[in-house]
Amino acid sequence: MARGHTAPWTGGAGGGLTPRVVETLEEARAAVAEARRCNRAILLVTAPGACARLGPAYLLEMMRQAGADTPSLRALIDCGPDAGYAMLALRLGWRDIHLKGEPSIVARIADMTRTSGGTFHHELPAPPQRPR
Repeated sequence: MARGHTAPWTGGAGGGLTPRVVETLEEARAAVAEARRCNRAILLVTAPGACARLGPAYLLEMMRQAGADTPSLRALIDCGPDAGYAMLALRLGWRDIHLKGEPSIVARIADMTRTSGGTFHHELPAPPQRPR
């Protein structure tokens, strides 16, 4: 999904939230401001690879500073294939987690996420189809 791209999404507990992939605090703040201006619920999604580059703690603080900590403004961390990042994200307070990889590990992380009161997203929001 391209950075900063929005599309309606109804998957997982984020149903009804519009996903917005963000990589920087400025992008996250802009997305939150737009959502508030348009009275729209959004799910901020960390950019691919951001978890490995920046870490779950940095990304969580970025999302908090942007204002993504209300029911209509939530944040999803894409941990890629790294279960260690997913476990750290849960310990830090992330509530929306995505992890890909070996099915038994993904299932354990999904259970841990639900047990901690969070939502495990088996799929990331898909970008809209562009007209050809």
